[in-house]
Amino acid sequence: MQVPVLAALPNGNVLMLLWKESSTQNTGTFDLYVTRDNGATWELSAPSVVTPYNLDWFTLVKARMAYGGPGELLLMLHMIDNGGGVPWTPVRGDVLHQWASADLGASFQAVFAQTGLNAANPDPNDPLPQDEWQQAGGFPEVVADRAGFLVLYAEPNLGDYPASRRLASAFESFASAQAVYLIERVMAINNPYSVGSNLAATADNNGTIWAYFTEALPANDDAPLSCLYSNDSGHLWVPAPRRAVDEARLASFSQAAGAAAHWTLDHYAACWDRGRVVLIHSYTAQTDYRQTLSEVLIGGWAAPPAPIDIRATSPGELASQAPQTATYFPMELPDALGWTLNGTPNPTIDGAKLTMTTGGIGSAGFYSQVLPAAHMDGGASSALFDVRVSAGALGVFVSCSADFNHHGYGLVTDAGLVELRDSDGTLKQSHDFAVAGRRIQIAIGARGALGASATIAMWARVVDSTDGLPYDAPWVYVGAFSQPAQTIDPYDVRFGNLGLGGFDNVSNEGEIYECSYRTTDAFGGFYAKEGWDGAATPSLLPGRAMTVIAEHARDGLYLSARGGPTFNGDTWDHAPFFDFGVGNLSPLSARSPSQPWVASELGDAAFAWDFFENEAGEDTLTDTPVFGVHVAKTNHPTWKLEGYDAFNGVWIEVAAWDTRDSFSTIFGVRFGDAVSLDELAFAPVDAPLAPLGYYIAGSELVGGTIYIDDDAQSIVRNTGGIVSPTLDQTTTVPPRVFVDDAVPGGAQGSVTVRIAPPNFTVLVRVDGHASGSRFRGWRLTAVRDPTAPTNEPLPRIGSAVMGSASLFGMEYDLTKTVTRRFAVDVDQDASGQVTTRKRGPSRRLAGVRWGQGGIWTRGVYELVNDEYAKFSDAASAWPVALLHDGSKLVESIGIALEGPHVPFVLLRKVPKLVDPATFIVLARDEAGGAIYGHLTTSLAFSVESGEYAHDERTSFGFDIEEEV
Repeated sequence: MQVPVLAALPNGNVLMLLWKESSTQNTGTFDLYVTRDNGATWELSAPSVVTPYNLDWFTLVKARMAYGGPGELLLMLHMIDNGGGVPWTPVRGDVLHQWASADLGASFQAVFAQTGLNAANPDPNDPLPQDEWQQAGGFPEVVADRAGFLVLYAEPNLGDYPASRRLASAFESFASAQAVYLIERVMAINNPYSVGSNLAATADNNGTIWAYFTEALPANDDAPLSCLYSNDSGHLWVPAPRRAVDEARLASFSQAAGAAAHWTLDHYAACWDRGRVVLIHSYTAQTDYRQTLSEVLIGGWAAPPAPIDIRATSPGELASQAPQTATYFPMELPDALGWTLNGTPNPTIDGAKLTMTTGGIGSAGFYSQVLPAAHMDGGASSALFDVRVSAGALGVFVSCSADFNHHGYGLVTDAGLVELRDSDGTLKQSHDFAVAGRRIQIAIGARGALGASATIAMWARVVDSTDGLPYDAPWVYVGAFSQPAQTIDPYDVRFGNLGLGGFDNVSNEGEIYECSYRTTDAFGGFYAKEGWDGAATPSLLPGRAMTVIAEHARDGLYLSARGGPTFNGDTWDHAPFFDFGVGNLSPLSARSPSQPWVASELGDAAFAWDFFENEAGEDTLTDTPVFGVHVAKTNHPTWKLEGYDAFNGVWIEVAAWDTRDSFSTIFGVRFGDAVSLDELAFAPVDAPLAPLGYYIAGSELVGGTIYIDDDAQSIVRNTGGIVSPTLDQTTTVPPRVFVDDAVPGGAQGSVTVRIAPPNFTVLVRVDGHASGSRFRGWRLTAVRDPTAPTNEPLPRIGSAVMGSASLFGMEYDLTKTVTRRFAVDVDQDASGQVTTRKRGPSRRLAGVRWGQGGIWTRGVYELVNDEYAKFSDAASAWPVALLHDGSKLVESIGIALEGPHVPFVLLRKVPKLVDPATFIVLARDEAGGAIYGHLTTSLAFSVESGEYAHDERTSFGFDIEEEV
């Protein structure tokens, strides 16, 4: 068996430890590999970097690794301790081993190792109490952040509930770190949550740590996936407001799989990429382990809840409002939070540790919670709300006692007075902070036992309303009171109810401010699938995968490695699988990190539009959109382009097409635009253009479908066109942009489009002079089955939201420091001579095409004379080029040809060429196909040797700006 584990380095390289087992020596160890090209190639860096394991004693189940500063790697292994061949039992055999490296994985030092057997009781089949065994761990996740490392894991001895431990260094022992339990500690028989291999975790750029796990025992297939997050380095965990992936979502995936009647969720892995969580998980058929599906889930965006209107002015009014039951997760309050009771750290009440839990919003505008499981220690969390209290009103935070009849209310006035009252509204305890305009957090909870009285206590603290959620503010113990004993059904016990909430006590003449979750967009659920979601042949199909890794994500590139036994014919292989996205969309930056472009396994697809940079330097969509659409290698039949109607607040489908045998280009126009081919500045032709003179009346978006015939020798334009509705549409005249002529040669008036079935790129610009563009956002989506009424769209290739200052394009800052942009017009006269014209810095088009594969590997830069230089590349055909020397534009002059296949570019001689320089090339094929662009930022020129080399392979793009 081979198990891979990945870790990304700050320089962009990715390390992989690959577990290999030797049948001759009966040992297993890790070899270190490195990739410098996002997983395209791997190089063996060091063999056997950990001390070999005896396979009679240990079986590797899962491995996780993370890189953290300064230069450390933490490796956590989940092993089955077989005790020298003693049969394994799932409760007592799972252990964690810790390894650390200070030399980027060239060698690892053993730091900690659990053992599954207790020396005093070596018989694993002896059903003695659990405390005779070490509390072993399993299924680790390792997250690196600014505070060091956080290890999340499951403790199988106690029902697979999730826990975490904070390590300042990879060399700090796991055993010495304090355990923090993410959910309520309960015995396995009562535990409604199960982690197992379904635990996944990642950290975002703001320091928030996200953990995902299932909510059901392992026997419950298609279990929902839930999310917890921590804003304080893993000390306190908060449940997300809704499940990340629910039962219906998983059931639909099982039905879509179709190959097996019953699927079980085996493995999850998580990574953070550009403002959202990416989850990868795999399903395995219970009846046939050879059938496995995997998919990628992209974190969605949660809409904020409605404002909480708190206008009650008396405790009696509050007491009359019955709380509603919520079913979020209880968690134990960690000592590290620093709670105090009359100066005593980490206090207890009635001999029990203080606990708290989350809740839901009641219809009356207050917060309540009933725990889903019975346990003396209760639980803890801190789902926080921001509520600003009207002048003279009372903010409320409620906690239920064990029998649902007695409640403790926490009240906050606009002047900073905090009160604890019982269910009758009687004041029990209070504390006056005497502040206004600050957020006050209160924590209130109930603690009791069967047949005994319950105690309700409260704490509070002041938190600045603009600084987020700092956990270093001192907590003040407000006080506690007792409730009488109740006789209740032991199976309906609800204990440990402690709520934590925040209120801004601001006087504002009765206005109620918005209430919003104190979270990021990432836990709003998961909305889309991509990749790895169809039938596969047994020879290519991973079996019951031992691990799924997705620890590397950069600019839309998801690199994963899957290992475990795979079925190949009649034998089982042990080769890992590597999967990575179709392209790193740009080596630079996306302008809108909240909803960036999505690189997907769907194929190579992108679209673009024109931007205008206003006086503030912000990007806004121009009134004359420019569209380019590129689709290649897609496995999904239907693609849609939708526009966001800013007037009505809805998305309108403006085009849809079938990419299996056709391709559509979309053209942006405005009211009253006269469209002729001589205005299509980027449509190359083989002959002089004949104006067609089509007039666009009352439409804003038109398009056409290009069909490829069976022998791929001609393009047929769908003359029906695609015209979107408008608010005042009267008539529509579909523009005939492409004419029906054979590709080779072409006739008068034809426009020849580059054909490389099934891959095309077409870019069209239509200049207009009217105003009033309807659409203020665009998105391109792929649909697997357009006939299915409930089909879920696949990931957005690009999208925009009304009011967004910068809609999803890519900003090409060619030198990383110089922000001036430039572009070029390409003109071709009747003789075929191509000339160029420089444009100025006011407008630009971004994001025409992206894909994989190198464009150049080597070329020649020759000095022709004192004024000109010649660039040529025998491997490609590039007729027009621009060279940027790091500070200014070097104009391109034109082209000449040396034979039919070796074009070159004439460049003005430059006194100095910086290293690295930046090259933009506008290219077309020899038949006069569509012009498209290539951007590279890692060229290195040598004028003396006449050679250059570079390693940029993935980015394409135009900058198109107004003429100076």
